[in-house]
Amino acid sequence: SGDLARAFQVARQAVQQAPQDGSWRRKLAQVAEWTQRPVVAAEQWRTLFQQGDHSEATVSAVIRLALLLNDPSIALQAWAVRAQHTTLTPAQWEDIFNLYESAVEPAKGSLFFEAQFRQKKIPLLLEYAARLAEHAGDDERAGALYSQRAQLEPFSMDAVLRAVVSLIRRDHMREALALMQTHEEKVPADASEFWRLLSQVAWELRDYEAAQGAYQRFAQTPQATAADWSRLVFLVRQKHSAQAA
Repeated sequence: SGDLARAFQVARQAVQQAPQDGSWRRKLAQVAEWTQRPVVAAEQWRTLFQQGDHSEATVSAVIRLALLLNDPSIALQAWAVRAQHTTLTPAQWEDIFNLYESAVEPAKGSLFFEAQFRQKKIPLLLEYAARLAEHAGDDERAGALYSQRAQLEPFSMDAVLRAVVSLIRRDHMREALALMQTHEEKVPADASEFWRLLSQVAWELRDYEAAQGAYQRFAQTPQATAADWSRLVFLVRQKHSAQAA
């Protein structure tokens, strides 16, 4: 009859008397939204989900309204259900990543994204798994995941650099150099961060041939300093004194 206020009161009283009755709780959630009571609606959808109602309507409502409850964990549970049945977009995966950060559960999130990658073979998911492992302070796991991502197409220079930094932190300099050399043919000439890091690692390891090649590229970028040019001159002088001059 259009009397939404009365409908809300009836539905709320019914839920109070029969809290396990999903049909009445669903009615209350719907009327609460119609009467501009989104927090009440969110509470009802959350309870329905927790009671085992994982229908598309309930999952969608939980995802849509969970922020009103300041409860990222329930939204993560709903996203996990949706991910089992639907192909998510990059924006939706990013939402899940941000929710794990909001819930301060990076280790759990890393495991979730790794499991999703094993199923769906989407490289982005492996990157998220690595980033969350890094945020959880698990450098070894993060490095392993970044290294796996670095082997996949499309090429990700960010993944390579993060894997290299993780290896350097753990004093695996040889592995860091080998990883960069594996991918250097794919790196643009103006990628100063990559060439700077490669030149420094090769210099520290006294791999002067690799260092020279990297410094020659890095020296052409605006980020190169006088110290970088000095090292390049030293390296070139070993075999080509005229070129060094």
